[in-house]
Amino acid sequence: MGEFLISLLSTILGGSIVLVVGVRLALRRFYTERWWERKAENYMELVEAIDHVLQWLEKNLECARKNGRGLIDAYPMTTYPEHEKYREGLARLRRAASIGDFLLSRHAVVLIEYLISLIDRPGQGTVAEAYEHWATETGSVLEGFKVAAKRDLSLDEPPRRPPFIHHRLRRRFGHTSDKSVQKP
Repeated sequence: MGEFLISLLSTILGGSIVLVVGVRLALRRFYTERWWERKAENYMELVEAIDHVLQWLEKNLECARKNGRGLIDAYPMTTYPEHEKYREGLARLRRAASIGDFLLSRHAVVLIEYLISLIDRPGQGTVAEAYEHWATETGSVLEGFKVAAKRDLSLDEPPRRPPFIHHRLRRRFGHTSDKSVQKP
């Protein structure tokens, strides 16, 4: 009877330890994945915000090349949905800059701060030259921001297939040697 109780208690104790460790690891993974998803959503929203700013600047550049003025000055009685998206995007970027590197990498925050300071500065030269400068720099910031987001979210490298899958696929499609397939 004593051996049975010792066996039962050791089984219960071992199972309890495994259960506690398993639950803790599962919760840690869950919180890590949720944090990653939150960061990914934040990056996607900011990419959209930068894109809205870029679209408005490009639209104004086109108008400035034709009329020598921006859209609002050239057509004051017209409303533009792109202008509202531009304003919302700029507000979103300002919020992200004020939050800082809580959810973003430091490099991404620096890019956002640069873009905001660029847009806040008055343009140099003609209206078309100013919009061209703003649009070009905004496009560069957008590309740099995407790179920073991919790096921060660990999306730099494409997922790799294990080598055995590669060989299995080669055999499935009729290529059995290790030499590369020659295209006809």
